[in-house]
Amino acid sequence: TNVLLNLFRRANDRVSETDVPLLFEMPHTGAEIVFNILTQCYGLQPKRYLDPDELERARRQNVVDEYFVSSHDRPKEAFLNMRQRFHFLSTPYYQGGARLLTLKHRGRVVVMMRHPVVLAESMYLTMPGAVRGDMVGLLEFVTREDYYDNFLTRMLANVPAHVEVTEEHFKEARMI
Repeated sequence: TNVLLNLFRRANDRVSETDVPLLFEMPHTGAEIVFNILTQCYGLQPKRYLDPDELERARRQNVVDEYFVSSHDRPKEAFLNMRQRFHFLSTPYYQGGARLLTLKHRGRVVVMMRHPVVLAESMYLTMPGAVRGDMVGLLEFVTREDYYDNFLTRMLANVPAHVEVTEEHFKEARMI
């Protein structure tokens, strides 16, 4: 059996230099704005994983313990020669990102959310022929059997793009 140990700090826990910021990049939420602020305004180096297979390889290589550098250590001018080192993790896959954390380096999650209704409408409007304000079309979209095959379900249940989302994936995502 898999036991998922919670390696995230609580919001009111004291900040530690060993804490790893994890940006959970949900589509259609503005997470790319946070990513750009961290990299362009603060000069922080990301380690971005956009595929669950990449995350699994990174977990096996123990990248957090090997390459994480606290942004508290030195001024950003000292970060010019980072090579594989990084200041924060960024991924759209919650479970895969959480599995990179260790007892030595716990996580601080950064996430931007949208209301599920707004997200459903946004997804509906990507469909061919969808029209903004078409409540009947939106209702038909969210009541379809394959509605649970969406971005949020894929990210929470770690389902790659080339794999079909199942009812089990949907149930797993709802448990998070």
